[in-house]
Amino acid sequence: MRRICLLISMLGLSAAAMADNSWASVTSSSGTVAYLGLGLGLTYFRDGDFKMDHTLRVADSCLSAFAITEVMKAVIHSPGPDGQSRNSFPSTHTGVSFAMASMMSHYHPKEAPLWYAGAAAIGYSRITLQAHRPIDVLAGAAIGYGVSWFELRSKKGFLISPFVAPTDHGLILSLHGTW
Repeated sequence: MRRICLLISMLGLSAAAMADNSWASVTSSSGTVAYLGLGLGLTYFRDGDFKMDHTLRVADSCLSAFAITEVMKAVIHSPGPDGQSRNSFPSTHTGVSFAMASMMSHYHPKEAPLWYAGAAAIGYSRITLQAHRPIDVLAGAAIGYGVSWFELRSKKGFLISPFVAPTDHGLILSLHGTW
């Protein structure tokens, strides 16, 4: 039943975008927000005893992909295909979307085609809107996938998980180190 709801939600977004004939704009903006929100929400509400851990790990992977792509953009200053943007490489939208797809596919393998299709649509929309070149999108996808691969193999995550841990009563924030 949950998979059917997920499919209907994704198809609903797609149908609305196609009817307006601006699928790329919708997919690239509000569609990306809906995709990421859906992933975090579904992880929290359906992963039972693991909901806090899974939700934190998914958020950690997405935020790590965001941070890596943004730092790379600040260092590389690659012009976009529109000739105006100076921060095209790599695609942050695609990086974060593929981080989400990779994490969700790990936790819910039967849904992998849906999550990767959503991430691919977001990447393709960035090319269609001339916000990125194909190499920008491929690099973003590789970063998102790679960050998730490391996230799933580490005992704790990169950004959130080392400082925030789920407990029986919620979350606990822990800052360690010498100041």
